[in-house]
Amino acid sequence: MYRRIKIKFPIKLSALLSVWLSTHLLYAATLDVTISGFKNNAGSTLVYLHNQASSFPFPTQSQKALSFRQVKISNQSSSVTFDKLEPGTYAVSIIHDENKDGLLQTNFIGIPEEGVGVSKNVHGHFGPPSYQDASFQLNEHKHLNIKVHY
Repeated sequence: MYRRIKIKFPIKLSALLSVWLSTHLLYAATLDVTISGFKNNAGSTLVYLHNQASSFPFPTQSQKALSFRQVKISNQSSSVTFDKLEPGTYAVSIIHDENKDGLLQTNFIGIPEEGVGVSKNVHGHFGPPSYQDASFQLNEHKHLNIKVHY
């Protein structure tokens, strides 16, 4: 009897583990982002992934975004992948951080002095674009193209 229980336990555990993993992987989404239109290869690209309006579009602290990546610019473009995301509503914002200070440089009235862009390539009217205008639905895999604006 002891031997039979010992054999069943690993089988049940492995069955439960494989069901959990397949369900988890089934709902994992991937987002590929390609950024183009840089005026040069100086500095780096700051890429923010948002799942709420409160951190959108350019947080002063990267940890306020759901995820943050700093990527190299090559041939006046860059790309990044966010994987293992839950399906849902997201928005992406980017900064061409030419001076490598980790912040968006603005003039005295708040207009960006470095290149910026957001998902769906929307523009704000008298200010930055809204999360609602830039957000998109992510279910499995999505590829975004974002153009930098100066």
